[in-house]
Amino acid sequence: MKPFIKFTGLCFFAILLFGCSSETPERRFLEFIKEVDQQYSELAEIQRSLESSEKDESRLYSRLISLPPEAAAGGELYEKLLKNHKNRKNLVEQEMQVLEQVSEAIGNNEKLVEKIEAAASREGAEKCLAFIHNRGELNKTVISAYMDGLAKDLELYEKIKQADSPIASLDRAVKEVNRSYLSIGKAQANF
Repeated sequence: MKPFIKFTGLCFFAILLFGCSSETPERRFLEFIKEVDQQYSELAEIQRSLESSEKDESRLYSRLISLPPEAAAGGELYEKLLKNHKNRKNLVEQEMQVLEQVSEAIGNNEKLVEKIEAAASREGAEKCLAFIHNRGELNKTVISAYMDGLAKDLELYEKIKQADSPIASLDRAVKEVNRSYLSIGKAQANF
């Protein structure tokens, strides 16, 4: 939540510096900030859906591994788990699309910052643009690690489906999944 507070502070800083005059570079930059803020609100909504889906998948996984191997290998519970996994993957892809839109908006507005005449305003806009860019890159790093974790999850689910999978094979798959998700935590620490 702190990055959002920092971002909001930068937005208010931009508003104070740029004012609300007509079609000036400052005003267009302020519109850009509002657009990015809306995109980050969309990301937050996707995150809430993703967290809910993660909880559901965790609950389904816990129920699945408590079943005997023959029962876990197929059936309704396994199909629900795969459906939930696909939903998570779709949500993460939506996140990446929003981040790509933000990156595109940054590219479209870099020249705009150069047109801002007041040095203090231009410096504030440059800092704001750099912050948005860095935040987007960190988000992409986290999403990339998360996609790796999703792939490892799917590998684990496939091994569970094979009723004759040795316990050692399943244990290795679980460790790979855990390592993958630990890298997400490390990437998030950069926020």
